[in-house]
Amino acid sequence: MSQILFGTRELPLLISKKLKEMIVEKNLKPGDRLPSEGELAVMFGVGRSTVREAVKLLIADNIVEIHRGRGTFITESPGLKNDPLGLHFANPNKLLQNLLESRLLIEPQIARLAAQRATSENLYRLGQAIEEMETAERINGLEYPSRDVDFHTAVAECTQNDVLKRILPLICESIREGYLETMNVPGTHQRAIAAHIRIFEAIRDKNPDVAAEEARRHILQAMDDSQLKY
Repeated sequence: MSQILFGTRELPLLISKKLKEMIVEKNLKPGDRLPSEGELAVMFGVGRSTVREAVKLLIADNIVEIHRGRGTFITESPGLKNDPLGLHFANPNKLLQNLLESRLLIEPQIARLAAQRATSENLYRLGQAIEEMETAERINGLEYPSRDVDFHTAVAECTQNDVLKRILPLICESIREGYLETMNVPGTHQRAIAAHIRIFEAIRDKNPDVAAEEARRHILQAMDDSQLKY
């Protein structure tokens, strides 16, 4: 590999591609650290400046992030930029309804698959997510939407399907949107937590039909709390 064969613009692009391949081949996970700039330069036979530019491309794609003084790490949601669905350009008057409708079409089937594939580790994470939701609801309402998203993300993780694990957090943006719409509706959080417990129990008991139905009922309840109709 040489800069004679590749121009100064093309080389960082090529190295960024090689870095992506390395991340996949080594099965690096969110939070894992990349080799140092010097190590990567030796590994790919290029200068440090080229590696630096290649890493910038990965940062732009939200694949890695730099922790100053510690190194370069895989991001929490590799490849997912802010607002990847372009929701900032959607009709704000219909956004919550559209998001909830999307969840209604997708999430019950995710819960169904979760009930078939969940591991003991997945079940522990689901239980933990519910406990964190209950704590947030009692102590700090501002943390509640994030804990809610954590639960639904944990359900997606039960499927062992990497695509679904990436799709569902995007759909769950409706949870944050819905929180603003329903924060003053009496009992909305308590109903959501109770629904989550029922979904968890169905997944734990390996009952796909019940898991799907409870997920469907949960989203319909959210639509009702938001005064939306399906």
